[in-house]
Amino acid sequence: MAAPRPLEHDLTKEAEDLLARFSGEYVIKYSLNRFEARMLLLEAVSSRFGGFDYLEYQNEFNKSCEKHILADILNKSEKLVSLIATIPIPPQIILSILSRENLIENDRKLTGAYHTDFRLAKRIANQCISNNKVNPTSKVIDPACGTGILLVALTIEICGKDRNIANSWLQNSIYACDLSSNSLRGALLSLAAFTNDLCILKIMRGHWFCGDSLIQNDLFWNNLNKDGFDAVIGNPPWEKIKITKHEFLKSSGIKRHYGQSTEAFIGDEFREKQNAIAKYNKKLLTRYPSLGFGEPDLYIAFTELFSGFVERVE
Repeated sequence: MAAPRPLEHDLTKEAEDLLARFSGEYVIKYSLNRFEARMLLLEAVSSRFGGFDYLEYQNEFNKSCEKHILADILNKSEKLVSLIATIPIPPQIILSILSRENLIENDRKLTGAYHTDFRLAKRIANQCISNNKVNPTSKVIDPACGTGILLVALTIEICGKDRNIANSWLQNSIYACDLSSNSLRGALLSLAAFTNDLCILKIMRGHWFCGDSLIQNDLFWNNLNKDGFDAVIGNPPWEKIKITKHEFLKSSGIKRHYGQSTEAFIGDEFREKQNAIAKYNKKLLTRYPSLGFGEPDLYIAFTELFSGFVERVE
């Protein structure tokens, strides 16, 4: 049976198809890789919604292409902007959705990464602002932010359409971490659509960290923000950290029949991954006692990390 299709897939399908077509054209025309072409297009779309200078943005954050290529991409992005404007989801949310990396099954098993539905993001953001729990001066962190959909949703709830509040919020309040630099690039372009000020984006990006938030110590978090955080927002990764022979073979593109031995296919790469995971598990078990013994569950580890942030605030 086919997996159920998310509502956001139906709502963003036309934009996704157009983005894929344009990206494919630039792969051929300028020999860009497909992901880079896609992100350059989305950053151009963001610049049109935010009002910032696209070429200066690229020079500040990416330094990836010649000016005539960027000018071509910016011109092409106008059609995407027009289409996105017709979708009944805020454009910044759509940018976050379209910025996501495709996750193969083994990636999910190893990192616990799953995408957050835009409706869940809106609900979590709404709960954050209820009873003034989070306000425009709060400092908020998402320790596993992905392409920033929760931070985007919270920005919408906090700032509405007030650019002055949004500028202050982006500059002073948003902290983020993720394992993937590609995801953080998506988060930046999604949040950039709220402002026309590149200086603010540069300051905000300085509050972010690309790496594993689970293994950072208290000194790291104090250095990231010595005053602590008023709130933690997140839909953290969840999986037991392990890799099976079946998953490894599937991710490697090796097909086999049920009942067929895996031994002929298993080599040093699989054993190296197993050893790396075992070492990581040991490190997590030392840092997060609530994990107990056996295969650590990422969700439990993140829950304990979140609790630690709250305790520091209190």
